[in-house]
Amino acid sequence: MIKISNSSNKVLFGLLLVLAIFLNASHATSMVNSSAEVDSTPPNQPSVSDLPTITNQDSVVVHLSGEPNTQIWVNQHNSNTLIPTSGSINITLNTSAESTSIDFSISLKDNSGNESEMLVFTILKDIIAPNKPWLTTIPLITKESEVVIKVNGEVDSKVFVNQVNTSVVIPLEGKTDVVLDTSGDNNEKSFAIALKDSANNQSEKLEFVIKIDRIKPNEPILATPNYINTDRFNVNVRGEPGTLVKINGISSAIVIPENGEITIELDINNGNRLAVQQLGL
Repeated sequence: MIKISNSSNKVLFGLLLVLAIFLNASHATSMVNSSAEVDSTPPNQPSVSDLPTITNQDSVVVHLSGEPNTQIWVNQHNSNTLIPTSGSINITLNTSAESTSIDFSISLKDNSGNESEMLVFTILKDIIAPNKPWLTTIPLITKESEVVIKVNGEVDSKVFVNQVNTSVVIPLEGKTDVVLDTSGDNNEKSFAIALKDSANNQSEKLEFVIKIDRIKPNEPILATPNYINTDRFNVNVRGEPGTLVKINGISSAIVIPENGEITIELDINNGNRLAVQQLGL
């Protein structure tokens, strides 16, 4: 019969304990290595669609796409927003600064703290409206169904007529032609012209009225002398106030006054024919 002494038991127990500690340590090291291999890959760089390059608003909403379940960081600050399982989300950017260029950086962090490459871009903040436009000449009256005007204003601003976008942009020379609709019945048409820049700031409106008159004046009434003995003589002309007197088809720069009557001098040698025409037509 073999007997194992107490001292042998102690030695055996010690060996078994050392073996157990070694095995546990090896297993733990294996788990740590396995975990590090799985979580060492950072998310891909996020992307943004519908990104404005300029704004006049204090905040801008952009559509962000990236790895689902990653945390969104804006300018190195945690936004406390996760990319959902769909892989995209709308986020709001703060553009409340004064008129200036505002820089942004957006990155994503996964649960292991791996951070993606930053997406960097700039948004220009512009709250200054264009100056009020002005016209080279303002037509006061017309008989035509459309009138072309020359609008002067801020380069690259869009021209709006009566709050409607004309799709006309002020070119580098600072002025452009714009067509106004003056069709319809004889009346007055009101127009308001404004400019909007790329940040959607609108200028003060330029307002004016164009009279539409497509009705011809009545034939003038002449009071002539019964006889003449000189080369020049006076004729009394009656007609529509505000109309221009034409002699032999040539404008005379004579306008019928408000009382509807004027005296003009004619040359007998010219075989004179008189007519009247609306001013500005």
